[in-house]
Amino acid sequence: MKNKEGIKGMWIPDEEAKNIIFSTIGSEPHIQVNKNLMHSIGLLETLLLSNLIDKYKYFEAKGKIEKDEDGNGWFFNTSENIEWDTTLSWKQQHRVIKNLKEKQLIECKLMGLPARLYFCIQFKNVLSQVSAKRRNLAPLKGDSPIKKNKERRTNSSSKEEDCTTGKPLCSNSSKNKIVKREKPLPPDPPLAPIHCPKLIKEFIDYWHSKPLAKHADNTKTYKNIINDIRELVRADFYSSFPVEHKFQNRKFTLAEFKIAVDRFVIMVTDKTVYPLNKKFIKYMGISKFLYCRWSPINKSHFLLCLEKEPVKIPIDPNPELTDMLVLRYKETTSMSFQPSSAQMDKFIMASNRLSNFFEKNKHRLNGGITHKVWNEKNKVDLLLNAVYADTNGQPISPGWLCSNDTFDRRLPAYFEDHRY
Repeated sequence: MKNKEGIKGMWIPDEEAKNIIFSTIGSEPHIQVNKNLMHSIGLLETLLLSNLIDKYKYFEAKGKIEKDEDGNGWFFNTSENIEWDTTLSWKQQHRVIKNLKEKQLIECKLMGLPARLYFCIQFKNVLSQVSAKRRNLAPLKGDSPIKKNKERRTNSSSKEEDCTTGKPLCSNSSKNKIVKREKPLPPDPPLAPIHCPKLIKEFIDYWHSKPLAKHADNTKTYKNIINDIRELVRADFYSSFPVEHKFQNRKFTLAEFKIAVDRFVIMVTDKTVYPLNKKFIKYMGISKFLYCRWSPINKSHFLLCLEKEPVKIPIDPNPELTDMLVLRYKETTSMSFQPSSAQMDKFIMASNRLSNFFEKNKHRLNGGITHKVWNEKNKVDLLLNAVYADTNGQPISPGWLCSNDTFDRRLPAYFEDHRY
């Protein structure tokens, strides 16, 4: 997008507009907040825009600005970097970026593999906002608050007084204290009820009808949920998130929300379906259900449950052997390792195949070392030693333990070499 208007309608070349903005806004390691821009577009919008201008200068110095057909410069920035530089949460970033796009100060689009959010600053529009007059503010009546506070400090008694009685609290104090004991503040008035449209209320009520996390009314969290569902219905919620392209500009209905919630309830309450560790999703609210950047595997459980039904955990015929296999694998890799649902399937398959291997070769177990006690630990150690011997001690994944190559070649060869 090329804009042909600069300050007060005058045409300004792109390069000159960019240089003016660079000299006015953005200065590492500090963030300059232009007052005119702050009055024009808001504080958070100015803060994020100033940070993006700093990033533009950084990438331009590195020669990494990508030009499009119109000559506009594009650069990427991650949500984590923006939060580190500005302390804006990802939810605040989503709304501020949307406001900046509506004011035509920036453009955004997902590019590359993996997809990253790229920004393009419209310097001429920014310059117009910087040069615009501040919005009218109500004039202060009388003297300024700073002057009045100064007069109060000057005219105050040198002794501390009680506002209720007017008597000095300490008549023999050696210090000139200006502080007065103030009357207790009245309790805060009750918050005004937050308006929730009827359609959005149906979303929230259906969530609350299930054994899931509840949300109190008249809270900031409740207000954020209303905004999230409104954007979900208007096809704006996933527009700036790294999800599949088919979800980014899609409108979602109440019927789809109910389908996803019903499947999510099964995931939370049914111990026979994945995930094994339900602590993370048990207390998940609506906003985190729609998108959670901190989720280790699935960022959006709403999209996951909408696309797929809950996956049943396969029945483990050898639970003790599986537990020992997971424990010994942790000891050889890292004790902080927590298997995912797919990895747990691999461990269950490996223990089942290992049990069948010993059942098939039980007539040969006393051919080498006699009186060998083949408990769960010894069976698991045999499997791990056979795999590690073939990989020269390199790190392995759970898939190695249940592969056909392991049970058709590695384990029989190790079994024969050590004359078990």
